[in-house]
Amino acid sequence: MSVARLDVHEIRLEPGLETARARGNAPGSPTRTKFENKNFWMNGRIGRLPLKPQRVRVLRMNAFYLGCILTAISANGRAYAHSFEGSWNWSVAPSTRTFSIELNAHGNVLKGQYCAVAENGNRTDCDDERNTNIDGVIDRTGQSATVHFSSFFGAKNGKARIAIQNDHLLWHITKNPDDGEFYAPSDAVLDRH
Repeated sequence: MSVARLDVHEIRLEPGLETARARGNAPGSPTRTKFENKNFWMNGRIGRLPLKPQRVRVLRMNAFYLGCILTAISANGRAYAHSFEGSWNWSVAPSTRTFSIELNAHGNVLKGQYCAVAENGNRTDCDDERNTNIDGVIDRTGQSATVHFSSFFGAKNGKARIAIQNDHLLWHITKNPDDGEFYAPSDAVLDRH
């Protein structure tokens, strides 16, 4: 008849962790206490890690996917704004005219300035001080905007529709400004400068 010996051991863990009592059975018994890779194993349970490795992996994956979704959402609005920003020039302008637009975006709000030169340079609808004469809002699609504009010859309350299409900026006046002269074209296709 064989008798298994039962021992009671006191095991001290690293500082800050409480003392644990473990029972070990006869040598070779599956319930004996072991120390492997600085993890405290007792009766098949991990003593140092608060979560099972599978749950940690799932939590890390969920955090990764959440980060990707938030990045896509926050970048979505910025991508539209950046597509309008910059300097644009009327590439197929008549030889007697030029037209350019400089736009800046803050969220979905556009501000900028146009410069129109007409009559072989005799009419210059520009401002050297960089005062804005265009302001508007980018629509939900992010591909077009309605802008209000004024000229530097006193005309006010003009309205235009601008759109991004095939890396071009399309300019179309929907309402001519009141009370003064303006020299912006009614329609223009501009290229990024």
